[in-house]
Amino acid sequence: RLMLNADLFLAQVGFGASADVGIAKVGPGTIALGLGAEFSNCVLACALLDVVGVDYNERHFTALARGTYHVGVAKRVDLYPLVVLGPTFGTNSLRFRGLEVDGHGFGATFGVGVGVNAFLTDSLFLGGEAQLRYARGVYAYSNNIDGKTYASDTWNNSGITLQVTLGLRF
Repeated sequence: RLMLNADLFLAQVGFGASADVGIAKVGPGTIALGLGAEFSNCVLACALLDVVGVDYNERHFTALARGTYHVGVAKRVDLYPLVVLGPTFGTNSLRFRGLEVDGHGFGATFGVGVGVNAFLTDSLFLGGEAQLRYARGVYAYSNNIDGKTYASDTWNNSGITLQVTLGLRF
């Protein structure tokens, strides 16, 4: 599946892909395990800073393991709870009045949520997911003044993430 995602305030907007494989029929549904990758970029918050002359950018790449339980709730619709977990790698940069600061960091992401797939054909589906995510890590910064590297406080990218997906079932 391919996806577009955003948090509720459009501070981070991204895209990615994932694949789930059904591993066991349990009760009325199917347990599936999968992997995914997402890239997100600062949008609204960075645009607001740009208005006042601060050039700030923040990007995250997350690799996720996924666990889902798909249940058919209508002829062409399935609903599923989900759990995601994986590492997040981040970069950010700040440019303001001659100061240049670059950060690189690492953290973890954990999320729970619910998703729905509506099948347009036997294999093509349009879907969506809502996830409550905890995502936190630490940046190490370097600047153009003294070239030293500084540890920072933790970054926090937690919150509600909404996704729109388009995918194929094989």
